[in-house]
Amino acid sequence: MRDILNDKQKRRKRNVRKVTWPLLVPIVLVLFGFGVYKIWSNIYAKRCISGIPEPTQTDIESGEVGKEYDAKAINGRSYHIKMEYLARYDIKGLVVATYDYYDGKTTYDMAFPRDLSLSWGKMAELNNSITYKHGNRKLSFQVSLGSQLSRNEMHQTSNNHLTTDNEEILKKIRKVRNGDYIELKGYLVHANVSSDAGSFELTSSLTRLDHMDGAFDRTNTGCEVIYVEEIYWLNDDGSMSIPVLPSIIVSSLRTKGHK
Repeated sequence: MRDILNDKQKRRKRNVRKVTWPLLVPIVLVLFGFGVYKIWSNIYAKRCISGIPEPTQTDIESGEVGKEYDAKAINGRSYHIKMEYLARYDIKGLVVATYDYYDGKTTYDMAFPRDLSLSWGKMAELNNSITYKHGNRKLSFQVSLGSQLSRNEMHQTSNNHLTTDNEEILKKIRKVRNGDYIELKGYLVHANVSSDAGSFELTSSLTRLDHMDGAFDRTNTGCEVIYVEEIYWLNDDGSMSIPVLPSIIVSSLRTKGHK
């Protein structure tokens, strides 16, 4: 009798193993893959790039007055925006922070659903020694002790409030992530926005030297308000990359002889 019971117990254990292992293997693989992705993402986000140039700001030409249109936010709510062009703007930068306002609770969030914070020059070159924090539409950062950054070089970063009426451009903006090297082209603007949630005005900074409330090692940056007409992903050398595919991967593929 005991032998029969033991045989039944052994068969049950074997059956449990047969059922359990096929279920556990994909779970383990998914968890392992997620862990690798998180580690790689953290490394990618803290990478450094040398030689990123200063943003280019030029006077608007005759006839470049502005733009006015009705639009729908990501959450489907409607708003009206009227923009005055202040300057043409072209910025290349390493993405050091992003913040999403896709819920569109306020009129501000409807018209400017995403902030991208960019660094260039020495700030991008020493990115792994700088800690960034984004909140309440402001970017702050803290520089590690011993890092070779002058006061002037600390101005080589900006927080950018982005808007566009082009759905394809908006899709690309939403795909940008920390560690990407991108270029934005468009206008710095003064915007009047209204919706059923209220109205507000927002004016872009016209200088990269207007950091606010700052100490030497912790600074809140003034913000650029950009109407985005073009967005590109760049390789580390500044050449055009494949959109959405991280530039670090593209550079690696080219090194191996792929195009």
